[in-house]
Amino acid sequence: MNLIVDIGNTRTKYAVFDNGCWVKCGLGLPEAYALATSYLKNSKEVNLILSSTGAISEEVRERLRAVSTLFCELSSEIPL
Repeated sequence: MNLIVDIGNTRTKYAVFDNGCWVKCGLGLPEAYALATSYLKNSKEVNLILSSTGAISEEVRERLRAVSTLFCELSSEIPL
């Protein structure tokens, strides 16, 4: 499962893709976290891509990293 989480200025959005197909999307960091946790509990890989427009607390980053098999973070600080 590929889980893309976008933490914006006013809300957090997520989208789920599995085997190249869109599965679902939604709003909220707790919801995205719960979804990743449920996939892991069912022994499924969770490839998580985290994107943000601002600062993300280390606590949020570590919680998401803990429920992912592969973790990648994108931000405005990454040089193009």
